[in-house]
Amino acid sequence: MSDDSRSVDPTDVRAHRFCAVAALRRAAHELAPGQHDLSDRVQNALEQMVHLRHPQLSCCLENLNDDGDHATVVRLLDEFVAEAMA
Repeated sequence: MSDDSRSVDPTDVRAHRFCAVAALRRAAHELAPGQHDLSDRVQNALEQMVHLRHPQLSCCLENLNDDGDHATVVRLLDEFVAEAMA
């Protein structure tokens, strides 16, 4: 989403606000330009972790973001990063 609330691609320089999936795509684009499947691989791994550790939650990141609360999404992302760094 741009500053003027228009829908733009998350890699667009005008992008200003992001849902969880768009933020993941933007970060992958900034960290590894040209690695177009990086965000998909990270999203799939995150969803697998959620499915295994938190079966009561939807394992679809879009649903977690849209149907859940911000704190839950951030907690799951933090948990995922901590596991990846271990």
